[in-house]
Amino acid sequence: MPKFTLDTIEDAYAYYVRILEIPESVFWNSMISELKTIADDKAAYEMWLTSALEKERKRNS
Repeated sequence: MPKFTLDTIEDAYAYYVRILEIPESVFWNSMISELKTIADDKAAYEMWLTSALEKERKRNS
């Protein structure tokens, strides 16, 4: 996860909803700590998926 500061609600909205594609309803109804956990979990899943796909590509080539 990149380390940067979200100074305004607009920054947080842009990052969590627009960039990470967290549903808007989750954004508005969650505490910031929950959003950070969701973002961390999403990043971990995406790293795992990328690794799994790469291993599969290597196995099939």
